Amino acid sequence: TPKFDLYIGPNFWVTIDLENNISGQTEEIIYIPRTNFLDLCLVKTGTTNPMISSVELRPLANDLSSDTILAIQTLFYRTQMT
Repeated sequence: TPKFDLYIGPNFWVTIDLENNISGQTEEIIYIPRTNFLDLCLVKTGTTNPMISSVELRPLANDLSSDTILAIQTLFYRTQMT
């Protein structure tokens, strides 16, 4: 089963290990790019090749403050914990 790390640019984001997630794994992040493009890297850490089935990108309003983004992240985290 695939096991690999996901990086956004040079920064580690999350480890994907599908051995324990037979129905797949979903990860979400709020990321503010400094450029008009995004580098998403799949780094092989197991014996199989990394694979993903989809990547969804959604634009955020340009005028969001860091406090608003933190509130969105906190709300998302709390809904995932319940």
